[in-house]
Amino acid sequence: MVNYKRKYLEMKLKYINAKQKAGMDLEQDLQRLEQEDLIEQQYDDLFKNKYIDDDMFNYMNIDDTNKFDIKKQLVDFFNSSEQKKWYDKTGQQIPIKLINKNITIWLNINKLPTFLTKTLDQYDYMSGVYDEYLMYISGTAPPGSY
Repeated sequence: MVNYKRKYLEMKLKYINAKQKAGMDLEQDLQRLEQEDLIEQQYDDLFKNKYIDDDMFNYMNIDDTNKFDIKKQLVDFFNSSEQKKWYDKTGQQIPIKLINKNITIWLNINKLPTFLTKTLDQYDYMSGVYDEYLMYISGTAPPGSY
């Protein structure tokens, strides 16, 4: 004899689980879209401030998925970069020669943010400031030395 009540409850449970999963997926998609929109807005601000040379996208013929990944890397660099933290702690600007080349090609060399500089200051180079910076970036600097 078939237990219809049990089959009904099993189907109801499957329906509830599917509905919950779909709701979670929708919530995750909304969060992802909000995050992507925030990154686009922050990238646009960097572009308006002329920190970034947007023409590289056209020159390199990059598709939209890779373009967004690059924008995200640039926004992350400007928002939470070790270079910016170094500048905040020491007041020393970092020459763009010492940062990641993937970031360097996107920068507008004629208008850099305050924590970056075009040239390597010979005095700072000779006094070991940049060696300290490289140790700081690599995580080999002694704790509490900055």
